[in-house]
Amino acid sequence: MCFLFSARTSYLSLFSIKDGHTKLLRTVMHWWWKFYATPGQFYTSKHRVRRLYLSVILCTSSCIRLLGFQSLETDNNVFGRTVNPFNRNLTPGGSSGGEGALIACHGSPMGVGTDIGGSVRIPAAHCGLYGLKGSVARLPHSGLLGSHDGMDAIVGCVGPLATSARDLELFCRVMLDAKPWLNEPPLLEMPWKRAVANGEGLPEKLAIAILYDDGVVAPHPPITQALNQYKDTLVRAGHDVIEWHAVDHQNGWDLIAKLYLLDGGAEYRETIRAGGEREVPQTEWILKHAQGREPYTPANIFKLNLEREALRSKALAHWNATHTRTVSGRPVDAILCPVAPTLAPPHDTTRWWGYSSHWNLLDLPGVVFPVGRFTATPSATYPPLPSSRNDVENFIHGQWNPATYDNAPISLQLVGRRHNEEKLLAVLNAVEKSFRENAL
Repeated sequence: MCFLFSARTSYLSLFSIKDGHTKLLRTVMHWWWKFYATPGQFYTSKHRVRRLYLSVILCTSSCIRLLGFQSLETDNNVFGRTVNPFNRNLTPGGSSGGEGALIACHGSPMGVGTDIGGSVRIPAAHCGLYGLKGSVARLPHSGLLGSHDGMDAIVGCVGPLATSARDLELFCRVMLDAKPWLNEPPLLEMPWKRAVANGEGLPEKLAIAILYDDGVVAPHPPITQALNQYKDTLVRAGHDVIEWHAVDHQNGWDLIAKLYLLDGGAEYRETIRAGGEREVPQTEWILKHAQGREPYTPANIFKLNLEREALRSKALAHWNATHTRTVSGRPVDAILCPVAPTLAPPHDTTRWWGYSSHWNLLDLPGVVFPVGRFTATPSATYPPLPSSRNDVENFIHGQWNPATYDNAPISLQLVGRRHNEEKLLAVLNAVEKSFRENAL
């Protein structure tokens, strides 16, 4: 599906957009009956910006049916399953997986997705791209079409997917140069600080904390190997590297799963029934997290919100306390960590979001960047995985077979402080520069 619009000025000449999250003509997202019955409207904050700055919306891409966060997979009842362009047996991720696959195939130079649990970062990682999830209230978000409108216990973020970090910065700059906070009340009036994104004020020697294991699921060997490679190059470049000790990732997942499904999944099940549809496997999996549970009462929701804020405060204090472990005596500038515990997994087998959704819960910006491609070499040896600590880890560790992931992209993630997207991109540039100049 391609839609063309003209504009007077072009900062970005062509880009694609994740379908369904816009009231733009007709949408394929969520449900087939919505595709045939629901005309959209060219009226969102993002579209106002596009009409000012962009010449062409190249096309829309496929995504998961039934609200994106319901799956880190891309499978819907209109067009079916999207596959990974590097290995068709693997998922491109979701819910912006159509964007990821399209851009990786050079069908679009840049795309726009949304992320409430990893739906920009996971497709970027699985398709070898750059992807940014900002903090809530930074980039325009109004006018998007989705389920649970008005639910703000956990809020998704608009974010770009692209083939370079430079393009991520370009997208954010163009969006915020249009002053979208004048049309979207929830947005903070925070103009884009281009000089900061280009490195102004960034310490010459960074302090980076590396999260190797979130305490729930230890990542597969290619991811651990990539973390170690980046650690070695950062140290050789003179940067300060410490280990990040995980903070309540299992409790965080248990909490965010409740925040996703405050009504017990009622709205989604009602919508499925209205269209005479069935859940695709990953949607069925996430909805089971609320199976047999009644919708939360206002009192329940207040309590969950307090738990969320308590966890955010604990994580912030943990970050601030890193100053006691760095050589400079400063808290770390960013956290380097996996995007997921596996490379792009086989279809319908994603079981752990904790390396991505945790930062949504804390409302911290995250940027994903590619570091290589995995080759399944028969003679290669890998260190054994640690003993499984739970059923989820046992399942994911059971997936590890080098041949399964042949040709899959390898990606990592940097996490920054809240509303510090510019500094996060500057840190990414410094980290990539260090790797180019110091890798053995």
